[in-house]
Amino acid sequence: SYSAIAASAFSGTQTASDPLDQQNGRIENGTSASFQTNSITPIANNELIIAGYGANTLSSFVSVNSGFNNLGFLPQIGGKNVAVEHSYYVQPIAGSLNPTFIASYNVNAVAVIASFRAAQ
Repeated sequence: SYSAIAASAFSGTQTASDPLDQQNGRIENGTSASFQTNSITPIANNELIIAGYGANTLSSFVSVNSGFNNLGFLPQIGGKNVAVEHSYYVQPIAGSLNPTFIASYNVNAVAVIASFRAAQ
């Protein structure tokens, strides 16, 4: 098996205690070209939302909806790594989110999402 990692650093999140608010994830078993993270509902306005995926069959970028901004994409390279991508969104008004990633063909993927509380 092969792996990959995506990392980013942000300012403006809560630091006095655990900033993690919500998290969820979902496995897509290759039956669809679109896949979702499963929903989260952040508890406060202006939370930082990170969503991403890892996939063993992608060589080109996958789009994501819901206003997310792409932070980076690493394509799958056979025998070296899986594909990985992550995006962020600062949600001005707290509410349910379940972003959809859209590929050009059916994929095997794991999609994840997490929200982080803003600094007070």
